[in-house]
Amino acid sequence: MAALTNKEMVNVLKGEDVKINVLVINCSPKAKSNSSIPAAEVVDQLSKWEGVTVDTFNFANKKIEYCRHCPTHPCVVNRECCFQDDYQDFRSKWLWADGIVWVCPVYHMGPPSQVRAALDRLSEVEFGNVHHRQQTKGGDLVYPKFFKAVGTVVHGATRYGGQELVCQYFVNHSVLLDCMPVSGDMPECYLGALGHSPNPEALKNDTSFLAQTRTVANRVVECAKIMKAARMLLVDDLDEQWFPSQEAMGGFDKEGFIARLENQ
Repeated sequence: MAALTNKEMVNVLKGEDVKINVLVINCSPKAKSNSSIPAAEVVDQLSKWEGVTVDTFNFANKKIEYCRHCPTHPCVVNRECCFQDDYQDFRSKWLWADGIVWVCPVYHMGPPSQVRAALDRLSEVEFGNVHHRQQTKGGDLVYPKFFKAVGTVVHGATRYGGQELVCQYFVNHSVLLDCMPVSGDMPECYLGALGHSPNPEALKNDTSFLAQTRTVANRVVECAKIMKAARMLLVDDLDEQWFPSQEAMGGFDKEGFIARLENQ
């Protein structure tokens, strides 16, 4: 069959052909939190898209131990963290997602401690698995390209209380795990949607901030679809690290990626 020209390639894939999973993460440790307001806004906006499956993870009432960077490195030997708690559910949902929207309050110029602990463990376990693969298979250290679209929604009790620093924290995390940080619409939304939350009523009435949360949700969907479509079109040409397993850290699963396309 003759190769398609650039013009013929246009619209080979329709938007509805590219099915994606998006995870909305409420970072607040409080069951009744201000974060639930923008989180609900994000979920509502995502529900308007075709071909988007939405799930949520809430840090409220979760038990997540902090990473000890164990001297015997059990995460290298066992290929998972030695602590069994709510982190495993977080990891499973994070791996499942093609796009992620973090909704986070400002705690001491950063996200809450549970969130930092989960991300420390996520990175440490994956790095441990990279070294495990090298030890068992030899060759170079091969890091997976998780290639998720990641957006951030942050609010703080004061108007200039560290929101951009929290956004930057998630940008750094995204780059570290070979994901792609995305923002909302310029010029209102630089690193992410930033809000002022002295109380729930003020947050509900901040129409500019809530509009920014919707644009972040939209951009995450658009970018996640673009990124997945690229892998669909180039699946035969990309190395295995572009197809990390959705089930467990430490594995690549190009065949699984292709099989999921048939079931979606």
